[in-house]
Amino acid sequence: MKRYVFFFSTGTVTGLFVSSVITRLKTKSSNDIEQHPYLNFIKYGLPSSQNLEFYQQYITSIDYVRRIPSWVGYSLSRDFLSSRSLLPTIKRAGSEFKSECQQAPQQFRATNEDYFDSGWSRGHMAPAGDHKFTDRQAIDETFILSANIVPQDLDNNANYWYRIEQFARQLADKFDFVHIITGPLFIPVEDKEKKDNNDLNIPCKQMTHAVIGPNEVHVPTHLFKCILVENKDQHEMAVGCFVVPNEPIDRNRPLTDFAVSIKDLEKRSGLKLFHQRINVEDVPFLCNETSCELTSSEAMPPETIEQVNYCSKVRRCITLEQLQQLWTEIENKQYKKLDNMLKSAYDKKLTELNQKTSASVKKIE
Repeated sequence: MKRYVFFFSTGTVTGLFVSSVITRLKTKSSNDIEQHPYLNFIKYGLPSSQNLEFYQQYITSIDYVRRIPSWVGYSLSRDFLSSRSLLPTIKRAGSEFKSECQQAPQQFRATNEDYFDSGWSRGHMAPAGDHKFTDRQAIDETFILSANIVPQDLDNNANYWYRIEQFARQLADKFDFVHIITGPLFIPVEDKEKKDNNDLNIPCKQMTHAVIGPNEVHVPTHLFKCILVENKDQHEMAVGCFVVPNEPIDRNRPLTDFAVSIKDLEKRSGLKLFHQRINVEDVPFLCNETSCELTSSEAMPPETIEQVNYCSKVRRCITLEQLQQLWTEIENKQYKKLDNMLKSAYDKKLTELNQKTSASVKKIE
């Protein structure tokens, strides 16, 4: 056991987690674990040690109360990704969202039922696109709900957040390692009415956020991504922390608008970020060392997002009249191309409501 003393002291993890790491990676020392291309970030310490689960290419801490991850961490290695650049990648089309976590008890897990017709998309923290370079298991594990998924605004997920993910991945072309800690945030808002009504004019804040589904999965008000980059030869480092609201964001907003200090992010999240081996507060700001311009295009155009939202409305229709009124509204939009998923949702709901109507008529007769 002596060979793991260093790992215990710098990783701040439990014996169970160490055992899992040893079993899954079959390593013989902590140094071997740190050399794993996707787990290199652990040399700077884990943000917390609660409810940890270890997957092939990321580590997560699950919030049992909120049914979502508190944080997800992983690294991108330039050498590793370069070695895989000419090989075929794994397609996410074969992956499905699932609730089977490693250790979280069943009653603390989110399910797909929680998300259906909720108005919120299933947003990856460790994006599938960062884990498509090895095998099917690695990308499939990014679809585990409470381990790596949070309720996310669809426009945010498919557009601004997607572009941040692309930006982080592109950093691996410039730096030897890109270490990423990402997750949800719950930030209170000022209650102006209560503030105006108290004699001392004391600021009043309240926490307001939605919960969805039978398991009451909590919807974060914001999302964060903390990125530490380094070049192992030149010992160059830079860090950037970004907090974005869980809502649509104008594509022209610069990423720097959402930059926060690592100290402020730690205060908001209750996490310790890259807190070992280096004084991260002295590390230069990422956007001073490289361009933080979001250059990639959106994953989903506004017209498609609108049609996806209409799918949910179609599924919630309870009468034929309601369905036909909604479908007339959709037809009046005169989309260039009607999404197959929307047409399928309409056909299915139309058949269902016609059957119900026929059954009702027979009962009357």
